[in-house]
Amino acid sequence: MARRGHYDDSIDDFKRSVAARPAHALTRYFLAETLSLRWAAGKDPGKRAADLEESLYTYQELKRYLAANFLQIHQRIGNLYLARADAFRLSGDTRAAGQDYSAAIEALRRQSLIDPVDPYNRQQLAYALAMTGRFEEAKRQLKSGILTPACTVSPTPSVLSLLWRPSAWSGHAHTSALDYVYLANAYLVSGDYSRAVATYRGYLRWIDPASQKMAHNLSVILANKAAIIKKILTTDVFPKAH
Repeated sequence: MARRGHYDDSIDDFKRSVAARPAHALTRYFLAETLSLRWAAGKDPGKRAADLEESLYTYQELKRYLAANFLQIHQRIGNLYLARADAFRLSGDTRAAGQDYSAAIEALRRQSLIDPVDPYNRQQLAYALAMTGRFEEAKRQLKSGILTPACTVSPTPSVLSLLWRPSAWSGHAHTSALDYVYLANAYLVSGDYSRAVATYRGYLRWIDPASQKMAHNLSVILANKAAIIKKILTTDVFPKAH
């Protein structure tokens, strides 16, 4: 029912099931998931804040008492903290936003220990790191997904140097376009315009020369260099991962 938008009925059903079987982990997980779906749908503005809080609380209780590493629970918790942090930031409450970004980082790092190759989790973690000004850590996260030592010819490669020396690549590169977009944006935010350009050019040369989106992104930053450098210090340039 929840996937068809019948959130209220689904939530009521899951709450009755939790009351009947409080130790059943999957029921609690689905309750938290459905609450987060109703929050994301935003059909009832009066319930949005409460849904986010209750979903986060339900995930936390599931993690604490029943299943510490259940499914993608750390990622779900991290995403909710990110959503709340973004809302706090947009409302001007930078202190609360910072606390939630830090909580998101902790949760997403835990998820990365369980599933280190999940690109979505990596992108969300990089976003959270960047929003707290930890640009070098954000870039390391993204590079770890794009190019790792196991993917190169050199026996002792430097990921940083290999990223800018495509001739050293083995031909096996990870191809999540959003990783490259995030990385280019991380370079822009930290003031390294030339490496942002190089990231797009590397993708177009070695991954997908026909990508219209990446070619467009490259053309935009090339055509608007001065404006971008002036603007990136005060504007969020990270796209949200989906």
